[in-house]
Amino acid sequence: MMFCICYSPLAYVDPCHCNMAHLFVELLKDSLNEYAYAAEIAGVHYKLENTMYGIFVSTAHIFFSNHLHP
Repeated sequence: MMFCICYSPLAYVDPCHCNMAHLFVELLKDSLNEYAYAAEIAGVHYKLENTMYGIFVSTAHIFFSNHLHP
């Protein structure tokens, strides 16, 4: 697992900045959706969310085995 926090002192200054940060994260998720679909099929998952400190990004690679062991 890998994560990154992009700190911004303006993220939670007032309700307007909070809403703009949330909107930015939602638009970023939407623009990454096309690329993220192929990555999720390959087993790579990510999380992108806004926090009171800025933007939080984390990724995880999950291995699944389709083979049944006796």
